[in-house]
Amino acid sequence: MFAKNIILMALSLYLSLQPTYGEDYAKEVQESFGLETIPTLKLYHRGKKSYYMGNIFKGNLLQAEQFCRYHGMNLVNIESKEEHNTLQKIIVETRSVGDGLAGSADYMLTSFTRIPDGKYVSLTSGKTLTYLNWHKTQPNGGSEVYWSTLRRI
Repeated sequence: MFAKNIILMALSLYLSLQPTYGEDYAKEVQESFGLETIPTLKLYHRGKKSYYMGNIFKGNLLQAEQFCRYHGMNLVNIESKEEHNTLQKIIVETRSVGDGLAGSADYMLTSFTRIPDGKYVSLTSGKTLTYLNWHKTQPNGGSEVYWSTLRRI
């Protein structure tokens, strides 16, 4: 499945962070992702948004959502071509030769669903998506819940 190939993800940090969930939740997250410790996240900033790019774990949409929520973040909603280009630039700049991620990889960006009137709504914000830059095979209609990815260059 497409989601299993997701190696890196882009996350958006909202200004109003969610409350800390406590030690029990931290332990659950560590065990879920096979982590010894919760890593410090390096953020990239653009306007009022902050982004995280990393290769901490390989996961599916629900795991990406869980990781984001634990860190007080949500999957990013790309709102313009400029923001899309900024994220692509960050991806190119942050990849490293020795990261074991040779070849193509996908970056989790946002989750959304199609509502009856044909519009796509962000599951993060609840707002209608205004910027769409589909790959020619997407959305494929295989599910009512979708996610958007950037291709690693």
